[in-house]
Amino acid sequence: KKYRTRQQTCCKGSLSFWPAWQTWNWTLWNLPMVILSTLAANTCDGYSGAIRLLVGLDPDGTVLGVRVTSHKETPGLGDRIETKKSNWVHAFEGRSLDNTERPRWNVKKDGGDFDQFTGATITPRAVVKAVARTLVYYRQHREEILRRLHVEERS
Repeated sequence: KKYRTRQQTCCKGSLSFWPAWQTWNWTLWNLPMVILSTLAANTCDGYSGAIRLLVGLDPDGTVLGVRVTSHKETPGLGDRIETKKSNWVHAFEGRSLDNTERPRWNVKKDGGDFDQFTGATITPRAVVKAVARTLVYYRQHREEILRRLHVEERS
């Protein structure tokens, strides 16, 4: 989808996944891994619009990695969500809904566990919320996703 304007494509607080089954079953260091191309997550809560993420999970729903695939955040502020600019996005690794209570899935300014950037709270807030919503989505659809991956593996 093309993102013409924020209002035309999604509303504040939304999270979309495209397409519903753009998932891969990979092995990393001999450990099974589910890549949800956000599942790939797309959040419209960024300061300058949509932020697209790849979220890698193990089959139990623990985050193995998060990467930003596209954004239009302010250079020098919000763009610190990129791994080439900072290691901030690595804070999600090893986190899950089981080991991080739902209220802790916020930036520190909002009482959560994740750092925000000086002068740029909106961007990290959007990414934290998108990862948390991705985990909730995965938990709700886990069996279906894993079943689908198992079928595709056999094909």
